[in-house]
Amino acid sequence: MFNISNNGIITVSRGDNFTVPLFINQGTELNPIRFTIGENCEVYLGIMEPNQKFEDALIKKRYTTKSLNKNGDIVVSIKHQDTACLVPGKYFYEFKLRALNPDTNEYEINTIIPKKEFNII
Repeated sequence: MFNISNNGIITVSRGDNFTVPLFINQGTELNPIRFTIGENCEVYLGIMEPNQKFEDALIKKRYTTKSLNKNGDIVVSIKHQDTACLVPGKYFYEFKLRALNPDTNEYEINTIIPKKEFNII
């Protein structure tokens, strides 16, 4: 079982696989504009216990241009082994984007989805 509520809360059965596209909006809610993932971009997913830092996440995933679907969205994939050994309960997920700023020629990291609930049942 896999479900994403309207407010972004994810509920998944322990040990289940799922894939879901991640639309990165660089516009507004009323005027969405798809962010284009380029060669100098990486998207990171962290699934953490409550009060755990992103850097110490139990589940860490990295997505690049190789993870794009035909629409240009990252395809987030969680496999059986990612959650099979976790105790059912409340966790949190967060997405961060690491992208090269062409003006400064330095990488910047921005949170694209702040911490939201990730429930394992």
